[in-house]
Amino acid sequence: MRNQQSNLIAFAFLVAIWIPGQASAAELENAIAMRDVPTKGKFSVARVLGTDFDVGGNWAESATETAAGAINIGSSTYADGIAFTAPSQDFADVYDQPSSIGANVSYGLTSTAEVFGGVHYTSASSNEFDAINIDAAGTINGTAVAVNTVVTGKLDNYSEYGIDGGYRQFFRPGKQFRPYVSGSVGLKQVDEININLLHKATAIRADDVKFYDSSLTYTLALGLGFRFDAGPNIAIGMETGLKYAGDIDEGDGDISGVRSFADTNNSGDKLDVPLMARIDIVF
Repeated sequence: MRNQQSNLIAFAFLVAIWIPGQASAAELENAIAMRDVPTKGKFSVARVLGTDFDVGGNWAESATETAAGAINIGSSTYADGIAFTAPSQDFADVYDQPSSIGANVSYGLTSTAEVFGGVHYTSASSNEFDAINIDAAGTINGTAVAVNTVVTGKLDNYSEYGIDGGYRQFFRPGKQFRPYVSGSVGLKQVDEININLLHKATAIRADDVKFYDSSLTYTLALGLGFRFDAGPNIAIGMETGLKYAGDIDEGDGDISGVRSFADTNNSGDKLDVPLMARIDIVF
């Protein structure tokens, strides 16, 4: 992940030092006047690097269960209630900042509008988190006792492949700097995700418990960005917006007899604010 973020920083730095050295302002304007991006009937390709900031959706739903009973040990009576609680988790609670890399192909409808399609790969490293809180509160011969402990969890690293297609509308035609808005729909394939559980006080653990199956789901996105024409056949830009991805498939093969805990993975939807840098090459 650090390497991908370093690549993004290096990419932005190279773009910043490359543009001034290419031509004088007059030469640049003449070159750009010869070829806009987009151009009606012409294709362009783009290399895209970026990340997503999680702002909504549930990656794991909350759950609570209670077991109660009473037992006799000699002349003593032990009565207890044990509560198992799993707090809800967002994507950002259990994963580091994701990194994305991709490529787009665009086709100019006019000098201010284009349609596009693209592919991308997104990955994120997992973080350890408090998966289950266990609270035992009861009595022994009428004397209250209470115990609290935590089972930690760590999911498999996140891995996603996606495709999308959509439309961009540009403003300020004929100018070097042109803002735009966009809309797109797509599909993403998320690799299977298991969870490892560990109770550190007792070294009791459960590895590779199925959490989410390998899943295919839809995406919807609205974008806002800009394109700067840096030469007759090249442009750079940045884009942000909102992107929603639907639920992914739960994997309940290893979860049974736990009632509401079987529903903790009945979600996996995401609402993100993407931030992407891009270079477009026209041909």
